[in-house]
Amino acid sequence: MVIEQRSYHDYLYKNEGKYIHRYYLPWELREVLQERDMVALNCRIVSLLHGDNTEIEVRNIIGSEPLFIHYKAERLVKEIDFGLLPPAIDACLRYRQDDRDYPPSEGETRILLSLNDRLRQIEWEIHEEAMKLNHEMLQRQQQGEPFLEYFEVDLKINYLLADDDPMSRDDDDNFLYEYERKLTIRKNEKWGKELKYEEERIAADWNDKRPFNTDPLFVVPHSWLFHDLECYSEVPLKHLCRIGTIWVDIKLKKQRWIEREVDKSWDV
Repeated sequence: MVIEQRSYHDYLYKNEGKYIHRYYLPWELREVLQERDMVALNCRIVSLLHGDNTEIEVRNIIGSEPLFIHYKAERLVKEIDFGLLPPAIDACLRYRQDDRDYPPSEGETRILLSLNDRLRQIEWEIHEEAMKLNHEMLQRQQQGEPFLEYFEVDLKINYLLADDDPMSRDDDDNFLYEYERKLTIRKNEKWGKELKYEEERIAADWNDKRPFNTDPLFVVPHSWLFHDLECYSEVPLKHLCRIGTIWVDIKLKKQRWIEREVDKSWDV
């Protein structure tokens, strides 16, 4: 079987493959099978499952003959050793069927609801800090501060495993997921509009599964950050319960352009 991969970055399931490589593949195989190999394999498995193949059929289709991954961008064809296929396939299926599509238990639901509430509180705290920074930078910009010809306020949130989690490793950063967005307002005339938009976004209910899903987790309003985790991250619901630290990083970037006249007498 040949799996064609035009580019490592082209796959919709890139982050899922990276997550499987990091948290599902046996540790001793992670150097033999690279992240991009698991991205390609996971993508193939997903396509087979979407074609109404059962788990047994997927194992038989992929595991019945040598597997070659064609990395077109690098003009490279990589053969995956036949003995590595069973644990690699098992890692992908375990992620998707045991965890990714796994409904949370009653205890896990309580943890997730608590996480949702905490994330909305964090959003308001981030909003207040970002507005304070923007307001200060706009005032200083109007006063002609040299290094404020341009500025950015950037947000990065990292979700980390708890220190005592079985998946946590001393030689790893233990990041489950990273979220980034810009929080910059550069013009005073946009202040009221942007402020209103941000406050409405934070206060909004981002639960898009009501009224179709009646599970306890999906009958309450969701914060934007929880919605992002639940819908756009590669982290299974049950693994969201393992978040022990939420690392919020707000960065201010200031820039200045310095023009100078160039003496072109050297140009002969």
